[in-house]
Amino acid sequence: MLGNIVTLFALWRRKKWTSVNLLIVVMAISDCMSLLVVLIRSTTVLLDLRVQSLRYVQLYVLEASVTISTSSAIIIGCERAFAVRKPLLFKKLWSTKLTVKLLTATAFVLLLFVGSRAGIEFIKGVDFFKAYAFIPYFIVTRGIPFGIIFATNISMLLGLIANKKQMKMMNMRDLDRQRIQSVVSITITVVSMTTLYFICMVPGRITIGLTYTGLISDVRIVRFIGEFLEVFNYSVTFVIYSVTSKNFRKDYKDLFHSCNCKLCYNPTSRESSASNAQQQLRRESSSSKTVETILVANCLSYQHDNGNNPSR
Repeated sequence: MLGNIVTLFALWRRKKWTSVNLLIVVMAISDCMSLLVVLIRSTTVLLDLRVQSLRYVQLYVLEASVTISTSSAIIIGCERAFAVRKPLLFKKLWSTKLTVKLLTATAFVLLLFVGSRAGIEFIKGVDFFKAYAFIPYFIVTRGIPFGIIFATNISMLLGLIANKKQMKMMNMRDLDRQRIQSVVSITITVVSMTTLYFICMVPGRITIGLTYTGLISDVRIVRFIGEFLEVFNYSVTFVIYSVTSKNFRKDYKDLFHSCNCKLCYNPTSRESSASNAQQQLRRESSSSKTVETILVANCLSYQHDNGNNPSR
């Protein structure tokens, strides 16, 4: 959670709201909400607080957070795949407003199914899993989105390979090379993030489905594996941004410096810089004194010469 909060502050200080940055902000907020719900749910289990309404609220908030995060992963994957494969058309058609519209529409459609589940379970009192309503629910809210994420990842990887071949074969200007390198860097970050999302979120959802169909008997192990993978996915994005993106590393470093973080400021380096500054001041003061001495000596010499030669 701390990594997601640091990412939010870093992007806020950057104040460059591109489509990718906006979607990363949405994913970071959703991941924070998911981690908070998991923490509250674990606390209630430890304290043995068996409140049915609280359990439902935790479940639906978690489902809504995961759904919004999934919607962001879909849009960011489509956006980067389009940017890598069709850069000229992407520059002409895509905009931040289009990103907001697509994200809103996708999240709204998926959240309708979350609301339908809440109506079936909480209001109607129907067992969601015994009625096998979870099969179309997970297909729509998880299966189709994960399939889109998988397809966009393949498209992005193929686009990265094509761009690297293009950079090796063509004699491009520095401006074109910098543009392609920037696109490649952003796309590598997105590919890493969405691939991790796919790896961590899919097994948990599949095992949950297999459990409620009776193919897996030990529910506790399934829940532990699923929650561990999901919590890992919510928490490790900070590391991905730090490893794959030079801009994020700079943003994090600037943020830590602005907060006077002790990890960034080494006491020995600060002492050495202070001593260097003092030595510089001493040199400047000694040089100024030397200049004053030379000027006084020249004045005295000039007066002496005038006294010896009155004709001058």
